[in-house]
Amino acid sequence: MMKRLFYLLIAFSLLFVGCFDDDSNTNIKDLNPIVIELTGGNQLSVKQLDTLRIEPLVYCKGVDDSDLSFEWMLMSYGTIVPRLLDTTMYCCAQITEVPGKNYTVRLTVTDKTTGIFQIQTYVVNVLGNIETGLLIADTRDGGTTSDVNLVKSREFNGYYSMQNENRDIYRHIWEGVNGTSFAGRLLALNTSDAWSQNTCVTAVTTEGLYRANYKDYKEVWTGSEMFYVKPPFDGQAITSAGFTFLNNNKWETLMINGLMYDRNLQNNGRQYGTPIYPSGVKDYKVTLRAQSGGRTGINLPAVYAYDELGQRMLFFGSAAGYQAVNQMSGPFNVNDLSGFNPLYLGECADGMTLLAINKSNGNLEALVMKTVVYGEVSKTTDFAQARYDLSAAPHIGLARAYALSPQGNAFYYATENEVYAGSMNTAGTARVRWTAAPGETITGIQFYTGQAGKHYYMGPSGSEAQQDSKNNLLLITTSTASGEGKVTCVPVVHANIGQLEEDEKYQIKLEGFGEILGIYNQL
Repeated sequence: MMKRLFYLLIAFSLLFVGCFDDDSNTNIKDLNPIVIELTGGNQLSVKQLDTLRIEPLVYCKGVDDSDLSFEWMLMSYGTIVPRLLDTTMYCCAQITEVPGKNYTVRLTVTDKTTGIFQIQTYVVNVLGNIETGLLIADTRDGGTTSDVNLVKSREFNGYYSMQNENRDIYRHIWEGVNGTSFAGRLLALNTSDAWSQNTCVTAVTTEGLYRANYKDYKEVWTGSEMFYVKPPFDGQAITSAGFTFLNNNKWETLMINGLMYDRNLQNNGRQYGTPIYPSGVKDYKVTLRAQSGGRTGINLPAVYAYDELGQRMLFFGSAAGYQAVNQMSGPFNVNDLSGFNPLYLGECADGMTLLAINKSNGNLEALVMKTVVYGEVSKTTDFAQARYDLSAAPHIGLARAYALSPQGNAFYYATENEVYAGSMNTAGTARVRWTAAPGETITGIQFYTGQAGKHYYMGPSGSEAQQDSKNNLLLITTSTASGEGKVTCVPVVHANIGQLEEDEKYQIKLEGFGEILGIYNQL
């Protein structure tokens, strides 16, 4: 009886359970895959400093785009730390990595509602892009840090056609490539090479020295390791610096805190030697220096330098320095300039020229010297070629910057808001050639001296013409009260009287900088 009752209870229980619907799977969604459709394949190329854009078609059936997350990661296994490029559906990011190798860009798309993800990889070939151009150094924090910006356009690049009106500006390239700007205020910069085997960009700031390969700007050396022996300024504040370099001779000089150093790139000279002391000179302090643009042919022009301590000119060659022999005759003596306060040293058509204030009368004068190769300095007894009184030039007493061009014998000077120019032998006829825009102050003028580039201007015949930019394009830097810097590039129409292009159509304006610290050439 009990066994029978037990079986009846079991049967009743099974019957009771069978009365409920089986809905155990009704709340489970279908798991749809994330789809990444390639457009254009996964083999891509991009130039260094340019923007990489990748726009795949991404979707997941039944899932809103807002419920998908995206991660674009750039990596090169074993060589760089992975870098996050973008977190949106489409990748849009500047590529600063060194060219010459393939990188992997990995896209990870995640369904935030389920945690399911899909990965797509791309092979990206980074190409070289830092070539000829104009380098503009600036600071946006008063000189605590600084950087350089590369301008590429037909005016500064030989491979831009004259029909290409683009002016591409790559901003703060040192920070972009190396992750940090220069420490301190940039004082000088030079790019140099020896037939593409020793390609260097060397920068000097108030805090130290930096060097990179100028084709990619990846830092390789810093500080005193660029010298064979510890230099005298090591551990001291750097207050002044400057370079001279002639690409055809591969010889570079560096001035730091008034002392001159050099290296010869032809002999794989990566480091500078000890300070160069001219024979018989125990101490000197160079405050101005300049070198001819190579008009003496294949021979190496001497570097002309004004020595503030000795109040004289000194001349530097390859690992050597000279004083001029006694001047036999002439309008001034390069060995005794104690009667002048030098302001600017450059080159005009007649020779190397020192602009200086005559202490006896307060007049600005141009002291023109013969251009010689360094091996002839000790034999040259007639350095002084001409002496011009420039005091009749309008508002010359208000000048704050000067420039000369070897294309002619005009002299250029800038007041706070105007650029004047005229012939040195008729200084009184100098006149205003350019005026700054309202609210802008002129901070400097110099000529573009790079090897490449051409520009348009209105020719003397009244028709549009073109000419090489080298020594024919005056670069005028200005700033606003808010600290914004601008460079206006103005063509020279007549090099002997300093006539500049007046039509703004032919004046190139480069804007969006901080305080401009210097303008240099990118080889």
